[in-house]
Amino acid sequence: MVEYGLPTAVADKAVFTGYLGTDRFVDPTAATKAGSSAPERPYVLCTVGGGQDGAALARMFARTPLPGSHDGVVVCGPFMAAGDRAAVRAAAAANPAMQIHDFVPDLHRLIAGATAVVSMAGYNSVCEILSCSRPALLVPRTRPRLEQLIRAQRLTELGATDLMPLDSLAVADLANWIDQAVGRGPVAERAQIDLDGLGRLPAVAARLLPDIPRAEFATARSARQPGVDHHAA
Repeated sequence: MVEYGLPTAVADKAVFTGYLGTDRFVDPTAATKAGSSAPERPYVLCTVGGGQDGAALARMFARTPLPGSHDGVVVCGPFMAAGDRAAVRAAAAANPAMQIHDFVPDLHRLIAGATAVVSMAGYNSVCEILSCSRPALLVPRTRPRLEQLIRAQRLTELGATDLMPLDSLAVADLANWIDQAVGRGPVAERAQIDLDGLGRLPAVAARLLPDIPRAEFATARSARQPGVDHHAA
């Protein structure tokens, strides 16, 4: 509430649940296995959420040299413009270790299976990153809102992620970060972040909607299907 400058009338209605991280997917193995989109070799992943404002980061990552033992994977997102997707593929043309996907249905598994992750700082992207222990570099957008930048700054202050602004980011910076990130161990600082918001939502909803049996909230939560990507920027 303080970070976003919400007016008191709105802030008084806010209920902190924690990040919606734990138990985001019905598949109980989703946090530990890579999906069908993953390369056989170790890989570094670049994800830009929905993709509508992630073309610059995706193009830069596609040109970035990777450690010799690693592949690269870029997920453009379903909302990236066709011309921008073509530009990302053109940037990767001279980089044989780079795979480009317009969309994948198992992005949460790709994140969990990566050696390191480069990502924008949208809410869903961050929840999935925080749910695993892989080193992550957040490259937030700053227009038209500062929401991603604020989130990335606070998580970096906690030691849970790293941060580089896109406006000052160069291929050499990205390559240097990847070189050191792939040798890191698990990010222990993420243990201090509350990811259990989904578990608290039924009780919050029940207080707001007391006439609906609580069992119906649990049923609605369990209706989420495995393999369906709810990713957004």
